[in-house]
Amino acid sequence: MSQRPSARPGAKKERQDTLPQDCSSFLEPEGAGYGSAKRLEANPRSPRRTTMLDRGEWMSVARERTRRLFRFLKEYAAIRFPYICDLNEVRWKLRLDELPRHSGITVLRITADDEREGEENDGPAILMRIRRPRLSRPPELPPALQGWLEGTPDDPFKEPAVLAERSILDSDGTTRIEPFEADPARVQAWHAWRERWRNWAQQERPAREAMEVYERFYELHSELQREGERYELLLADGILFWRWEQGFIHFPVIMLPVQLEFRPDVPEFIVRETDRNPELHTTILRDAPLSNRAALSSIHEEIKQGACFLHPLEGPDTTEFLKSLARRLAPDGEFADEPIEPQKVSGPHPLRIWRSPLLLLMPRTQGYARAVERVLNDLDQRADPPAALCSVVGVQPPAMRGASSDSYSAGDDLDLLRKVFFVKRWNHEQLQIAARLNRYGCVLVQGPPGTGKTHTIANLIGHLLAEGKSVLVTAYTSKALRVVREYIPEPLRPLAISVLDDDLASRRQLEEAVQAITSRLNDDARDLHRQADKLTKQREHLLREIARLRTELVEAIGSEYRPIVIAGREYPPSEAARRVAEGVGRDDWIPGPVEPGAPLPLSPAELAELYRLNRDLPEREERELRATLPDPKTLLDPSEFEELRDLLRLSPDGHHAEWWEREPTVEDIPALQETARAARELGEFLQTAEPWELTLVEEGEPSLFIEHLFKPSEALQQLERSASPLVIAHQPSLPPWGTLEEHEQTARELAEIAERRGGRLSRWNTVWNRRHRRFIGSARVAAGRPETVEHFQALAAKAAIQNRRQQLRNAWTYLVTQRGGPSADDLGPQPERTIARRAPRIRRLLSVKEEIRCLQGKLRPFGFNWDRACGRPTLQRDAQHDLRRLGKFLSDALPEGLNAMILVVRQRDAERRIKEAKSRLGDVVPGTAVAAVKDALGRQDAAAYRRAYARLCELYAKHVHLHRREELLERLSRFAPAWAEAIRARRDMHGDDTLPGDPQAAWLWRQLHQELVRRSEVSIQELQNQLEQCMEQLYQITQQLVECRTWAHQIEKIGPAERQALTGWLDTMRRLGKGTGRSAPRLREKASRLLAQAKEAVPVWIMPLARVAEQIDPTTTRFDVVIVDEASQCDLLGLIAFYIADQVVVVGDHEQVSPEGVGQRLDTIEHLQDEYLRDIPNAHLYDGRRSIYDIARESFGGALMLTEHFRCVPEIIAFSNRLCYNGRIRPLRESSS
Repeated sequence: MSQRPSARPGAKKERQDTLPQDCSSFLEPEGAGYGSAKRLEANPRSPRRTTMLDRGEWMSVARERTRRLFRFLKEYAAIRFPYICDLNEVRWKLRLDELPRHSGITVLRITADDEREGEENDGPAILMRIRRPRLSRPPELPPALQGWLEGTPDDPFKEPAVLAERSILDSDGTTRIEPFEADPARVQAWHAWRERWRNWAQQERPAREAMEVYERFYELHSELQREGERYELLLADGILFWRWEQGFIHFPVIMLPVQLEFRPDVPEFIVRETDRNPELHTTILRDAPLSNRAALSSIHEEIKQGACFLHPLEGPDTTEFLKSLARRLAPDGEFADEPIEPQKVSGPHPLRIWRSPLLLLMPRTQGYARAVERVLNDLDQRADPPAALCSVVGVQPPAMRGASSDSYSAGDDLDLLRKVFFVKRWNHEQLQIAARLNRYGCVLVQGPPGTGKTHTIANLIGHLLAEGKSVLVTAYTSKALRVVREYIPEPLRPLAISVLDDDLASRRQLEEAVQAITSRLNDDARDLHRQADKLTKQREHLLREIARLRTELVEAIGSEYRPIVIAGREYPPSEAARRVAEGVGRDDWIPGPVEPGAPLPLSPAELAELYRLNRDLPEREERELRATLPDPKTLLDPSEFEELRDLLRLSPDGHHAEWWEREPTVEDIPALQETARAARELGEFLQTAEPWELTLVEEGEPSLFIEHLFKPSEALQQLERSASPLVIAHQPSLPPWGTLEEHEQTARELAEIAERRGGRLSRWNTVWNRRHRRFIGSARVAAGRPETVEHFQALAAKAAIQNRRQQLRNAWTYLVTQRGGPSADDLGPQPERTIARRAPRIRRLLSVKEEIRCLQGKLRPFGFNWDRACGRPTLQRDAQHDLRRLGKFLSDALPEGLNAMILVVRQRDAERRIKEAKSRLGDVVPGTAVAAVKDALGRQDAAAYRRAYARLCELYAKHVHLHRREELLERLSRFAPAWAEAIRARRDMHGDDTLPGDPQAAWLWRQLHQELVRRSEVSIQELQNQLEQCMEQLYQITQQLVECRTWAHQIEKIGPAERQALTGWLDTMRRLGKGTGRSAPRLREKASRLLAQAKEAVPVWIMPLARVAEQIDPTTTRFDVVIVDEASQCDLLGLIAFYIADQVVVVGDHEQVSPEGVGQRLDTIEHLQDEYLRDIPNAHLYDGRRSIYDIARESFGGALMLTEHFRCVPEIIAFSNRLCYNGRIRPLRESSS
C-alpha cells in the first residue's frame, strides 16, 4: 500500500489551555538536528512510494505529521485518564477529622509563622504518625462464669451478655437446666467482672479504632509499593461543591503531594512532606461555568509568588484564602463553616468551599495531558522534530535509512570495543546496540526475561557518560527501574538520580549528587583529560593483548590438525615432523626463534653478500668504525697541521707583555695589523716633519687656519676663475694711488652708473664726482680709457683679486712665518695656489693630536696600556723633542710590539686548535688509527700525523661496508633476530665468509621445528587464565577511563553560574528544613529555580513514564539519549519520551505483556484515527493495545535480541525458549547450579 505524503502548513492551530508549569521541570539538554533530508519514506517494512524532497519540505511534512500525532495523543489521554470531580470516585481516602483520638495517631498542626529552621537533618516535616497500637485482652473470666457468656468478650464495641439458663452435667451423669440467677455468688461475680470489662472496653476502643487505621495504611503502603508509578498520595483540603445543569463538582482544591514511609522497627507509618509546594487543583474547574477564567491564572501566580499561604493542615491563612477563592470563582460563591452532603442536594447549587483535610490516593494521570500540551507548544518553536518521531510518522530521516539487521554489519567485538566504553561485562549484542546507536540514533532491543536488560542499560549509561551525553532512563513501571542506579559504577553513581516512588530517597540522592559534584568541580578538566588519554593508551594495549590471547587460544585448540603455513604454503603436521627429522645435522644451522610463517627475509644472494662482508670488513676494523670514528674532514688537514706546527716554532721578538692588560683574540688580528700600519705611517710622518711643522702640531689652532687661510684661499681661486674672462678681455690697470679697497668700490659704483646710463659713461656723467673723474682718468683698460660696464667690472675684479692676495699673505705671515715657517714672499705672485698645495700637509699636522687619540682609542679595547708602552712626557717640556720621540715610538717600537702580540695570539690559537683536535678524538683505544692520529698531534710530528691521517681516511671509507652490513642485518633481525645476532657477533660458522648451507632449506627447517615445539608447549588453561586477567584489567581501566572522561565533560559543562546554583540549592534545602511555615513555599520555588539553572550538572535521570510526563518540560528540557525499558508494557503515551531526546533506545519484548486497552470505546478511537493520523503508517493500530515497542518495531528496523540468559537453568527456560523464541535463547547457567 502506497503512502502519499501530505502536509498542511497552513492548518489552523487549535486552542491550547494554559496550565501552570510544574516547578519540578528542570532538565534541559541541548537540542540537535540530523542534517538535510533527501527522501520521504513510509514504513520500511511496507511497500512505499519515495518522494524526492528538499530539506524545507521534508521538515515541514515531518513537523505537520508530528503535530497531528500529538493532537491525537492529547485526545487519547483525555479518554484514557478522565479527570475526577467526585470525591466518591476516589478509590482510597481518609478524612483526618474522623481519626480516632489515640496516642499512636498524631497530626501536625502547622502555622504560617512556624519556620522550623535549622532542622535540615530530619528532612521534610512529618505531618502524620500512625503507630501500631498495643492491644490488650479483656479481663479474665472468673471460673464461676465459665460457660455462661454469650459470644466472646474480645470485642470492646459489643458488651457481652450471660445466658439466662443452660444445661449442666452433674457428676452422676445426669443433665439438668440451671438458671443463671440460681447462684447469688455467680450473679455477684458477673456484676463485678462486667464492671471491669466496661472499664477495659472504654480504654480499648480507641486502640481498636487506631488499629483499623493502621491496617488501612498497611494496605495502602502495599499498594503503593506495587503500583507507586500509577498512584500518588495527596493531602487535600478545601472541599469544593458546585452543581449546575450540566455537571457538578465535589472535590478538594488544595493538593499537597506527600510521602508514605513505613518504619518496621517501631512499627509505624509516617506521612511526610515532599519538596513540592501545595497546589491549587483547578483541573476540576475545566468544564465549570466560571465567569472569569483569567482569575485562575492570577490566583496561580499569587500562590507562586508567595502572596498567600495555604496548607491543608494550616488554619487561619488557608481559611482566608479559601474564602477569597470562593468569591473570585463565582459571584455567589461562599465559604461554608459546615460541610454539605451532596446526596441531599438536588438541582443546581451555588459554589461552596469548606475545610475538611483528608488523604487521597490519586492516579498519576494529569501529567500526561500536560506533557502532550507542552509538546504541542514546543512544536511551534522547534526547528525540526526528533529523528525517532520522524521515523514513526513515516518521514525517514537520512540517519535512519538502512537501519536494519540485514544491512548493518557490526564487525569484530574488539574492533567495536575500541569506540565503546562498557564498564561491566559485555556481549556481542550489547556492543551492537552501542554501535547502532552511534550510527543511526534509534535502536530497538528485544530483551527476553533474564537476558540482562538492566545490565545492558547500565553499560550503555557508562558509555554515553564517557561521550559527555545526558541520559534519561524510563519505563512504564518503577519496578523495572529500581535497581538501575545500583548497577551504575560507584564513581559515576552521584551523576544518576532515581525519581521513583520515594520522593525523599530521590531528594537524598540529589543532595548526595550535588555534594559529590561540587567537590569534584575543584578538579582540573585538563588533568582528567590527560589521565583519560593515558588510560586510553593502556586500554588499547590491553585490547591488542586480548586479541593476541584469543588468537593463540583458538590456534592452541586446533593445533593438532591445523596445517603449518610457511610463506603461503601449507605443511600438514605429519609432513612437518618428517622434514624436521630428515634435516637434523644438515639444515638446522639457523638459530631460532624466527618469525612464524614468514618467508626467507633475504634472498640467497643477499645472504651470501652478508657472509662475504665478514671478510671485507674484519672484526677489528668494524670495532673501530663502530667506536664513533671521526670524519677526517672534521680534523686538521696534514698541511694545515704542519703550518700550525711551524707557527709555534717562531719567536715573538719585541713582545712586551707589560703593555697588555689582556691578550687580544684571533678576531682582533686584522684590526691590530691595520693599527700597526697606521702607527708606523704616523710615526714616519712626525720624524720627517720640519721644526716649524712640529710647532704647528703643538701650537696650531685648526680653526684659525681654516677660517683665515684655507677658506679664503679656496674663495680666491673661485673668484679668479670667475673673473678671468673679464680680466683677459680688457687687461685692466688700476691707478697707482689709493688703496685696493677704494679702487674696488669705485669701480663697482661706476659699473652701476654705466649700467643705468645704457651701458656706457660719457664725460658729463662723472663731471660732478671728483673721485670718479679722477679714477677714470688714471685707470686703463685694453681699449684705453674705461667707459663701459665690462671695463669697470674688470677693474673691480682686478682690485678684488689683488686685495685678497694681500690678505692671504698677511694671514700666512701671522700663522706660519711667525712660528718659524716660510715667509709670505715664498708664496709667489699667486699665494692661493701655493697655500692650496701646502694645505693637506698643514691639515695633517694640525690633526696629529687627534690621530694619536684615535690610535689610543683603537688600541684600548684590545687591552693595550698606552702609558706603560709610550711613557709620559719629560719634565723639560720640549714639545719638539717629545714629538720626535713619539714619532720614533710610533714608527718602530709600537708596530714591532703589535706584530709580536699578533704572533703570540696566532700561536695561542694554533695551540688551541691542536688541543681541540686532540679532544675531538676523545678517549682512544691503543693501537687504533684514531690513537695514532692523537699521538702524532700530541708529539707535533707532522710526518707521523700525515701517515696516521691517511690510514684514518682509508678506514673511514669502509663505512659503506658497515652500512650495508647493518642494513642486511636489520632486515634479517625483523624475522630472525637470533640469526642476525650470530652473524653480527661472528659466532662460529656465522663468522665465515661463505654460507654454511642452503638457506632456503635451513629456513624451512627452522620454521617447522619452531612451530612444532610451540604447539607442544602451549597450555590452553594458562591462556584462558591470562585472558581472564586481561579482561578484568580491561574492565577496571575502562571504568577509570569513563570516570575521568565523564567528570571532565561535566566540569567543562558546569560554569560559574551553575556552580553557584548548585551550592545555592544545597544551602536553600538546608534552610528549608522541615519545610513548614510561611517561607517554605518561597524557598521551595527558589530551590526549583536554582536546580533549573544547574540542570546539566546531573546527566542521568531515572524515572517512570508518569514522572517524565509530570516533571519534564520539553520546551526547556532535552536529553541526548532516552532509554525506554519494558517498552512492550508502555502504551502510546510513551511517545512523549521520544520527543525529549535526540537518540532513542527502546528495550522490550513483544512476546511478553502488552497494554490491554480495556474499557476504551473503539468507535471514538477510530474517529480520532481518521481525524488525526492520516498518512501516518499503521494508523489503524493506534489504540489502547498498541505499545511503543510495536511502534519501534515498525519504525526502527530489525531488533537486536539479547540471547544470553542468566536467570534460569536450561530446563526451566526451555519451554518458553521453544514456544516464543525459536530456541534462540542461550541459557548460561548450568543445570547443577
